[in-house]
Amino acid sequence: MKQIRDVLQSTTLRIAPIILSCFIVTSAIKAVPLHVHEPLQEQLQTHEKTITLGIHEETDPNILSFVQRAFDIALINVIFKKMPAERSLIESAQGRLDGELQRIPQAVRSYPTLIPINVPVSNQGYWVWVNKDVQCPSSEVKLRQLKPIGVLGIRYFEYIYQNSLAGFIEAPSIASAAEMLARRRGDYTVAPDFLGQMYASQERFAFKTCFDKPFLTVTTYTYLHEKNIDIIETLESAYRQARNEKTNKLKAVPK
Repeated sequence: MKQIRDVLQSTTLRIAPIILSCFIVTSAIKAVPLHVHEPLQEQLQTHEKTITLGIHEETDPNILSFVQRAFDIALINVIFKKMPAERSLIESAQGRLDGELQRIPQAVRSYPTLIPINVPVSNQGYWVWVNKDVQCPSSEVKLRQLKPIGVLGIRYFEYIYQNSLAGFIEAPSIASAAEMLARRRGDYTVAPDFLGQMYASQERFAFKTCFDKPFLTVTTYTYLHEKNIDIIETLESAYRQARNEKTNKLKAVPK
């Protein structure tokens, strides 16, 4: 019996430090607060889908802001890619781009693969612009006798070309059209107010508008390639919400 008692005492002395260590470690673990991390998707605030839209070299910043807001509402990333207007339209129709930011319906009639988001992105007046030292025509009838400068791939110019009795010049870009007008290659161009003002403010250009109202009023839409048809409805809802937000902000501005 004494021999058994001695063995038990010896074993107890050997395992006691081990038990004590386990107790200390377990207590320490219990004392450390556990942090449960939120899902990574929620932390990063990123969106699974990204859409690349072709845009003109000079696009109204207000339109870019509006479309960006709409895509944020829809939880879809959007990338604006500056390209020549004609090339952008073709690449969107082929599905190499996801779509076009701002086009008139007439521009896409020949491209059945492009589907509109049926909420306008803009409804802008387009003015006749001439060099400042040139006398404006007295009427739109007289304007037909002058030669317009248009831009390849921007389709509202097709109406202006048809209206001209003096032929027309087609520039490869908006910047080129401004340069051609300054060099008297043609008599006038037609552009939205923000664009004309931007070029008129530059030292090498001296432009002014003619007539007391815009020559054209143009309504434009965003078009997506048919491969993105699954998000059209979502984006139409987001565009309407973004438009309502914009309207409410304008109403809130003191008059």
